[in-house]
Amino acid sequence: MNVSWTVVGFDSAWTDRAKAPGAVCAIRCNHNGQLSSSEPELATFDQAFDFIAAEHSQCDVCVVALDQPTIVPNLGGMRPVDKVAASLISWLGGGVQPANRSKKGMFDDAAPIWRFKQRLKATDDAEVARSADSGLFLIEVFPALALPSLEAAYFGRLVAPRYNPANRKRFRMPDWIGITTMIHRHAEVLGLTSLATWAHNASLNATPKKKRSG
Repeated sequence: MNVSWTVVGFDSAWTDRAKAPGAVCAIRCNHNGQLSSSEPELATFDQAFDFIAAEHSQCDVCVVALDQPTIVPNLGGMRPVDKVAASLISWLGGGVQPANRSKKGMFDDAAPIWRFKQRLKATDDAEVARSADSGLFLIEVFPALALPSLEAAYFGRLVAPRYNPANRKRFRMPDWIGITTMIHRHAEVLGLTSLATWAHNASLNATPKKKRSG
């Protein structure tokens, strides 16, 4: 029997501020192998939880790909995985924010990520998720490392794209167009119509801004 699955991408923004939320999106595959997607939408941790619960209720396997550290045992410094990622991301021209428990609001005992994980009750074993027939899984992802595998132009010394409109000093419009065009291209190939439409419209935005709620 074919297994239906959903991958939920959640950029949490690390802290939980209602006026500066993260974003969530889903790519799905039904039992017939047909793919579909949702458009990215703003989401706090609670809103992302509700989104994930709804997606999980409609599939066998749900993998939550979270753009935030999910296991942080160290009180200070960097985790070993951060050091490994940083060596490559630095070569590409980007940076890695160290994750440690001293960062208030991000990884201290009261940080929203731990409440989110406790409430989600997902398995954080990525290898098990590869062959599972059912279940909810949580994995940490590094989008900066994914980009070079999706677009050859972003693989090379100091060629990382600067596409975050919130960072105006480093933001480059050609990179914004390049990233959104790349997403549109991959979405079209995979038949993810709603995501392709969203990416195309985003690529035409001459003055992109990081949205805030409220």
